[in-house]
Amino acid sequence: MLLVQRQLIAVFGLVWMPLTVWMPLTSCAALLTCCPTLWGDEPPKEKEGLEEISYYRQIRPLFQQHCQGCHQPAKDQGGFIMTDYPSLLKPGNSNKPGIVVGNPESSLVFQQITSQAGKPPAMPAFDAAAKVESAESYSAMYTSGTGRHIEIRAASDRLSLIVDGRTISLQQSGDGNFIADQAGFDLFPISFERAETSADAKDKSKAAITALTYGSEWYARAGYEGQKALEPSAALAPYAGEYYSENPWFGTVRVVQRQQRLWMGGTDPLIPIGDHLFRIGEEASSPGVAEFSALIGGKPNLLWIEGTEFRRVEAGNT
Repeated sequence: MLLVQRQLIAVFGLVWMPLTVWMPLTSCAALLTCCPTLWGDEPPKEKEGLEEISYYRQIRPLFQQHCQGCHQPAKDQGGFIMTDYPSLLKPGNSNKPGIVVGNPESSLVFQQITSQAGKPPAMPAFDAAAKVESAESYSAMYTSGTGRHIEIRAASDRLSLIVDGRTISLQQSGDGNFIADQAGFDLFPISFERAETSADAKDKSKAAITALTYGSEWYARAGYEGQKALEPSAALAPYAGEYYSENPWFGTVRVVQRQQRLWMGGTDPLIPIGDHLFRIGEEASSPGVAEFSALIGGKPNLLWIEGTEFRRVEAGNT
């Protein structure tokens, strides 16, 4: 924590008064006070003697690491999403706006994470979410192709993920996936694959669970004798990566390869329909299209989604 505080002071110290706060304060405060032009169309004005603050380089990584695991479309804890610009300005379940442009003191996010009377603010309790129907049906040991084990354990109508000596509570999102609040499982939803059913099956959600997925990782359920873990496809490997839009209305898109298929955000399949062109979603009627371009050394540096440009983020550039 101290190392992180020093790093943030180095970034924001010239324009931000020191406060005793939790980590997220500096990121949100910097977003509110150091980057006013983030909210408009004008580019940031350079200030003599000050390093230009970049939302992309200094603030976005903090949101990703400390906020978006619980505040994302897949699970909007407290009814508040922090992965895109318009959602930051909307009220959550409190009916108060999360961020009021140019007015930190009126912003609920700022209020929630500011120390009071010298005491650090309490982090919101992790919402163990909606009750999980038939929770016991998920309980099993799941094993990856590399031999890593994950256990899913049910207790009453709640689920926990047990891995590497850690027990992580899972919360269910509206789309049937699950969200975890701990590092290592906070970038993608956790999903469960089910056995294929007939086209006229009334409730496919009742089919037997066969595997667990997280990002590029695939874990077969103990006792499952069907599909096995597949080696990554060399042809698909160049597309995988993180892509970022400078447009504040958008954010980061992560493309991963799993079981020799590409997935956007770990949950939406990319179906090839042309040269470097993919349909977003299984259904042939799906209108979403992703196009990769600007290939250098066989690796695309641009991703276009519905006319919006996303640039590849190389490791170390965030």
